[in-house]
Amino acid sequence: MVFTHEIDSHHNFNVSNPCPFIPLPNGDVLETGAMARPDVPGAPMTDYEEVWRYLPFREGPEGPGRGLSWILESDEGVLEEGQHKITKMFLAKIGGSYLVLCQKQIHVVRRTPLGERTVQITGEEVSTRREEWTDDHWEIKYALGPSNDSLPSMANGLGVDLRGRKSGEKVTVGGCDFILRALASEPPRQTRHPRL
Repeated sequence: MVFTHEIDSHHNFNVSNPCPFIPLPNGDVLETGAMARPDVPGAPMTDYEEVWRYLPFREGPEGPGRGLSWILESDEGVLEEGQHKITKMFLAKIGGSYLVLCQKQIHVVRRTPLGERTVQITGEEVSTRREEWTDDHWEIKYALGPSNDSLPSMANGLGVDLRGRKSGEKVTVGGCDFILRALASEPPRQTRHPRL
């Protein structure tokens, strides 16, 4: 697996890290790799290990086994040469859990003398929002960052109906264009979370 930094609070864009996942005897998965340490002068590359464990999902408003789980990524299209201000955003719903990540970015697209396309990215502070289905309503668990109040929210009536759609399709949600990156017809029985 390769991890790319589409949204990054440390501004480590244009970086991709290969990170092997190794199954462990107890069912957990060990992720290993190396990443820059922005908290250390010079941001040296440092080896790391993370253990991932499957946890039961939270039941959503549709009831057991009846909801959709999905991941949406904002669609900026193909950017031409020049400077572009964009808002990079991911929306995800798995059962009764909903998460939004958002970052305003500047993409500078150039061509090298050999004609290769390069993109230099800088970003502002990341905003995020997490909501959970609790007692028959979406409850905001946390909202952080400068634009957290304006992020798409299930608690504020975000209507998303992706039934009949397929991964890779373009969809519009709240007036913004997205690409449907993942879709499951019912929530998975377990979701994978890092155990630190």
